[in-house]
Amino acid sequence: MDIKILKIHNKGNQNEEYIELYAYKKCDIGKYVISDSTYTEDGKISNKLRHIYWFPDKIINSGDFIFLYTRSGINDDFINKSKTKTHRFYWNIARPIWNDSEDCGVLMIIEDWMCKKVY
Repeated sequence: MDIKILKIHNKGNQNEEYIELYAYKKCDIGKYVISDSTYTEDGKISNKLRHIYWFPDKIINSGDFIFLYTRSGINDDFINKSKTKTHRFYWNIARPIWNDSEDCGVLMIIEDWMCKKVY
């Protein structure tokens, strides 16, 4: 995987809560989906994915950081102290989602997908 979850910051604080990711290789962030989940009683990740965010298509360079804020905002980026970019994305959820000590972030690569309208 070219991107790694580093940390969830300010859990439970709606205005400041975000998940920090790091790009190890140049890639299209639009092939990644992130979700929150919990753990089962035996300590394994639950198959109940809750809030899901599919990143928009955007090329991310090696060494870049990705911040996904829970709150609303306008996606942007800036040059950080290490002279790489930090890309900020916004989930547009009106309440904190990383509010439980049993929450975990699940990052997935979606290489191929299909959509079928249900009538």
